Amino acid sequence: MPRGRRLIVLNCPHHVVQRGHDKKAVFVCDEDYAHYLNTLEEAKKEF
Repeated sequence: MPRGRRLIVLNCPHHVVQRGHDKKAVFVCDEDYAHYLNTLEEAKKEF
């Protein structure tokens, strides 16, 4: 059974959780993780 739709409330912060499938690692190397953090930082500045 699929989960329900997310409730999106404008101007309200969201809690973001990054998880791998079956509790496996999401990022395989430090460069991938650094790229993710940089991308997240840029998005934070934009929005």
